[in-house]
Amino acid sequence: PGSVEKIKVKSIRSEHLTGGSVWTFANGFRVVYKRQDTGRRMYYSLAMNGGFGNIRNLSAGEGAYMTDYLNLCRVSGMSDRDFRLALEMNDISMKSEVNISNMILSGSAREADVELLVRILLAMANEREPDAEAFSYYMACDRIKHEFVKGSLRDRITAIDSLMCPDYVYSTLKTPDSLTPAFQEKAETFLAAQSGKMNDGILVLIGNIEETRLRKLLQTYVGAFRTTERSFPRTVVRYQPVSGSASYKVKGRENSVDMAITLRHPLTADNYMTAQVAAEILRQKVNEVMDGTGVYVRLSHNHRIYPDERFNVMITLEEASPEGFAAGCELTGFEEALDRLEKMVEELAVLDVTEEDVAKYKALLKGRIEVKMTDPRYWTRAVTMRYLDGKDLTTGYQTKIDAVTPEKVKALLASLSDAGRVEYIIEK
Repeated sequence: PGSVEKIKVKSIRSEHLTGGSVWTFANGFRVVYKRQDTGRRMYYSLAMNGGFGNIRNLSAGEGAYMTDYLNLCRVSGMSDRDFRLALEMNDISMKSEVNISNMILSGSAREADVELLVRILLAMANEREPDAEAFSYYMACDRIKHEFVKGSLRDRITAIDSLMCPDYVYSTLKTPDSLTPAFQEKAETFLAAQSGKMNDGILVLIGNIEETRLRKLLQTYVGAFRTTERSFPRTVVRYQPVSGSASYKVKGRENSVDMAITLRHPLTADNYMTAQVAAEILRQKVNEVMDGTGVYVRLSHNHRIYPDERFNVMITLEEASPEGFAAGCELTGFEEALDRLEKMVEELAVLDVTEEDVAKYKALLKGRIEVKMTDPRYWTRAVTMRYLDGKDLTTGYQTKIDAVTPEKVKALLASLSDAGRVEYIIEK
């Protein structure tokens, strides 16, 4: 798409999270710009309110395909492969993501090509159309891929997800046989609605172009984004995971256990920092408990906003081959490891949390965030979370980390011991 009649800037104000500016154009389209030395690249994120939670009549796991679907469409007459090749040839990266609540296009381009980048985003919004042939090929590949990943960690997580909340259809995990030809029509209806309300979101730009020059360039193009004066409330999705604990055993090639724990936990900055420290102390404890058993240990965690604000922890134990251990090394075995894990989780309520451990992981957390803040992609994500989800985990982060105490960490770990829990055990 070419340029259109220039559109006025309705308001300019400072943006407290990044220290940059917020530009609101006459059609309601909003841009956040943070000027930062990014090595002559412009980092971007076009984030829209509304995700696959807005799609009606989804079957379980079907919405998880929405992210891939964006890469299966024709853009400005080009096939998906030719479009991606054009991006690559112009050194433009683009990652698409559709989750339950938002839709995001993000990546980077050379600062000299920022005008081309804006035109590409316009093409994605206005010149996109379905490609039935590409979608059919993708469906055929998906069926084969599911056969190859059976028994993998990803496959096990999908099984746990369905066990954790059996009636929940808006999972971010793909499930076999949930992708059908009917999904293409659902996806197209959703994308048509999204592209007609481009003011219900935000474009984040991080780079080193002089502000006035960038703003004038945008005035030439943003009027082509379709906007509306209507407001769109976020879809409310019912979500009720299991309470108490449940255990499932299946036969497989290797012994393993995946333990998923979910706890309702409001995502405030204070709670987030406490959870980060608690997860590291839990990781340390699991490694100590598993010493000498002969298993690999993996611990992951996240804080979810939608459909329910929750803190989730996944602990995975996988039996290691004895061939990799020194001669004469005595291992207690997988069954002992499982017993130790279950006992440890039950005893989290009385776990000793020392001031020294908390101080150590608080320092680690500060260091991690300081490093991340040098990455422009951190700011595109932080701004998206601030404007679309109403969450600010950045402002005053050092003060929030300093406020984490052993008592807060201990209370959170005690809550995990009583939280909803699913064990997925594979036995040879």
